[in-house]
Amino acid sequence: MSWWRPEDPMVDLRLRAGGSLVFAVAAAVAIVVDARPALVAALGGLAMGGLLVVGVRWSALRKARDS
Repeated sequence: MSWWRPEDPMVDLRLRAGGSLVFAVAAAVAIVVDARPALVAALGGLAMGGLLVVGVRWSALRKARDS
């Protein structure tokens, strides 16, 4: 197992779907409110999704290294 590919392919799929959902909801809400916050929300959604993926992959890397 490598750190960029989880053992379970569904984990990677769920992470991508979750990040996309956060991004889409945040962007849609912000667009309704105003255009400028939409950019902030979109970037925030991308950042949160990215942090989630990095955190899970870092955990997988540590787990693989320790075993």
